[in-house]
Amino acid sequence: MEEYFGFARELLESGQAEPGAVYGMDSLYDYLVQFQDDIPFYVDTAKRVQGPVLDLGCGTGRVLLALAQAGITCEGMDISQPMLNLAAEKLQAHGYSPALHHGDMTGFSVPRRYGAILIPYQSMMYMLDDTMRRQVLTTAYRHLQPGGLLAFDFDCSHRETGDHAPYLALQGIHPFKQHIMLQVVQMRVYEGGRRLLNQINYELTEPVVITVQRSLEASCPVQEMTALVREAGYCIEGVYQDFAQTPYESGPECVIRAVKPRADNREGQPCAEQP
Repeated sequence: MEEYFGFARELLESGQAEPGAVYGMDSLYDYLVQFQDDIPFYVDTAKRVQGPVLDLGCGTGRVLLALAQAGITCEGMDISQPMLNLAAEKLQAHGYSPALHHGDMTGFSVPRRYGAILIPYQSMMYMLDDTMRRQVLTTAYRHLQPGGLLAFDFDCSHRETGDHAPYLALQGIHPFKQHIMLQVVQMRVYEGGRRLLNQINYELTEPVVITVQRSLEASCPVQEMTALVREAGYCIEGVYQDFAQTPYESGPECVIRAVKPRADNREGQPCAEQP
């Protein structure tokens, strides 16, 4: 699969833009992502268990900070070291210092078991196929205590294959440099729900600075994801279409909460699920 396409590739090939990292130290993630609707759901899930909670794909600590403020023993993991550095700074500024692990959610290993593992903000979209999704689900399963909870939300939308029209994702004043910036995104959708996003960032300085970032993502149908969760050994507690825990009927986002069976739940024994 190509990395860049359309105008983004043209800018790079002509030398008028440079490639940039989506989640580097200069990321504006904390300023752009102010989403809070999921916080009560994940905090409530964490409060239901005994033992520590792992925020998997914690980024700069948006959910992790809320967990710590709720008095929950928590840890974070992310594949981006710069994002973990930002998380550490944020949490320390509020007086917290949870363990932060640099690792890949498809195959991490830490020497403890958790009462709950949370994967917020559609981080499962970076799993591009069922093989990667299985790896995440089984790795999380190994790190959960018997009776532990897995909770995550994911993109289950359907998009037409092909190139979609570019759209303006951001316009504003850069919070550090104080100049005008624009962010334009174009998406190319492939079979199987995979999509390539090319993000062009214009910093209106003298001279103008243009960077291009790329991101590979994927959606997953609800029926397919629930089958993978059960296949990994979990009992599904709920499949919701929002964080108010409305039973899923339709929509572009799905939320799942599942339980790792206790030791006395023999292998192969049916789960008492409440889907």
